[in-house]
Amino acid sequence: MHEISHTLGVGQTAAFDRKCAAGDWKTALPLLRSFDGANAKISCGGSHFWPYGLNYETEWSETNGDRHVKMVEAMLTDGM
Repeated sequence: MHEISHTLGVGQTAAFDRKCAAGDWKTALPLLRSFDGANAKISCGGSHFWPYGLNYETEWSETNGDRHVKMVEAMLTDGM
């Protein structure tokens, strides 16, 4: 799932980089906050995002997998 997200644009587009730098996630940030609370933020670095980027095998769970898919979909909606 993690690698598929790269084929969809995570860490591979200028738009992803701009949105990460600006925190400009009009759909993805509210979604993340619905999972993790009002202070949650999307962090980016090295062509990855977290939380829910599934960057390490230890991050896997059914819940995290579902949230990963929803986060990538929201990022696409935001113009990634």
